[in-house]
Amino acid sequence: MRSSTRGAGSGATGERGRAAGALLVVGVAAALLGTVVAPSSASSASSAEPEGASQLDGGHRGGRTPHPVDLGVPGETSDVVAVSDSGVVIGSYSDDGVHTRAFRWREGVIDVMPGLTSSRPEDVNDAGQVVINGRYGDEPLRPFLWQPDGTVVDLLGPGGVGNPGGINSRGDVALTVQVPGQDGQHYAAVWQDGVLHRLAPPEIAFSVVADAPAINDRGEVTGIAMVGTTQTAFVWRDGAMHLMDTPDGGYTLGAAINERGQVYVGTPDGMVVWEPDGRVGPAVAEFGAMAFGDRGGAVGFVSPAPTFRPVPAVLDRRGVTLLPTLGGPDGQVYGTNGRGMHVGWSATAQGELLPTAWVRGRAVALGGRLRGVGTASEGWARDVDARGRAVGMLHFAPGGEDYVERAVLWELGRHP
Repeated sequence: MRSSTRGAGSGATGERGRAAGALLVVGVAAALLGTVVAPSSASSASSAEPEGASQLDGGHRGGRTPHPVDLGVPGETSDVVAVSDSGVVIGSYSDDGVHTRAFRWREGVIDVMPGLTSSRPEDVNDAGQVVINGRYGDEPLRPFLWQPDGTVVDLLGPGGVGNPGGINSRGDVALTVQVPGQDGQHYAAVWQDGVLHRLAPPEIAFSVVADAPAINDRGEVTGIAMVGTTQTAFVWRDGAMHLMDTPDGGYTLGAAINERGQVYVGTPDGMVVWEPDGRVGPAVAEFGAMAFGDRGGAVGFVSPAPTFRPVPAVLDRRGVTLLPTLGGPDGQVYGTNGRGMHVGWSATAQGELLPTAWVRGRAVALGGRLRGVGTASEGWARDVDARGRAVGMLHFAPGGEDYVERAVLWELGRHP
């Protein structure tokens, strides 16, 4: 899944991290279980080890540059959403510049989402089941389940409107469903073996699930319920919706849940961790969470004063740790495999934006030269699996306003 730490071999992504569908940046000044820690290398946050990698097609001092493999996706523009730990890559492409089509890549074989006019994948499990947000013609978007054998299940049926919030290893899908005929009225639900289960009790008229990862392998779901006029984080567990109360009655926003049942929650003071036993940890301020670890922690960025540029960072029990860049002032982490390997992008001292992996605390520039295409002008990595296979996108601008974007894979497992 989109960067999460599901139990190895059984979860939707194995021992990894799941990329948040929506950015969570909350709070003003606090820390979770500690303070901001210095960069993990001996250098400052704006320098890389090894130093000097400034070309997408160049070598990396002290080690080999991982070279990209074109996934062979149709169309002139393609991008990646995620990779499962079983090696299933999902993404989308466009062959007409208007509509997007979902694709699934497995060991060199491309499948294209059939039937729908427009489709975009949101999540994938290790079995290769893909949750799709798509439509026929000009209909509103609604969720579909694309099975490994190519069949497509319409989760809400004709006329249904909604959005998926993730899939677990059992094929259960968390959904936000629009009440028929009532724009703006929604309820959180789980689709399980062909049956749609509404999560909120009758007294809660409005609820939504979080963007992926909204559901874990135990079937626990998080999101937001409207209690009176207050947005309140919830977790659906053991067949009941539990609400997160705050002493001052302020808002709480359920953003993600991991395999331990910990819920990451946005509050006015920052992001907090809501434990299964009801305890709530201290707030972390101004941390932009892009992916959450299934066994705890998150990756993303912080934006310190005075420049407020994003700096790559990870969050764990020690607090927030800044990661080195490739020599430039900024970067972001988009995904993690839960084994000390993170991916995203980083700037160089020359102003290039390069796809980047962080391996044992070092920033490693990922290659951008594709045979028959050329050298990319920029790119980023979105996700990485337990074997160290990173996936992402390279952007090529061969002439004027024309451009090509290619979905690619880098093998990091053999990188020293």
